[in-house]
Amino acid sequence: MTELFKLFLVCLPVPVAVIWSLVLMPFEFGANAFSMPAAIGSAMCLSLCLWMSRGTQDRKWLILPTICFLYEMLPVNIPGPFDDYFAFGGTFVTTVMMKFMARARETEKMTDVIAEDT
Repeated sequence: MTELFKLFLVCLPVPVAVIWSLVLMPFEFGANAFSMPAAIGSAMCLSLCLWMSRGTQDRKWLILPTICFLYEMLPVNIPGPFDDYFAFGGTFVTTVMMKFMARARETEKMTDVIAEDT
């Protein structure tokens, strides 16, 4: 695949979330069944995670952002902001922590290799 096509696929969740939010907007009045900011925020988080995973083989940590994105796209909502922001915030924090832990493990392996060479 070309690099431009890969970049398009990485950025795709954001336009999908915006279009889906616009489609559900007429049904939203008075129902409070969908939260646009949480859906678009989870799409941005997923796009960021996809961009960070380009070129790596370990993609297990993409499971949680993908599940959060799909959940936020559903027209189902627990009343109150707790549901949306807890799911989005928890996904973002967990993803960042998992990425930092993976980077720390890589650094530790590199340190062990350097120590063996000397």
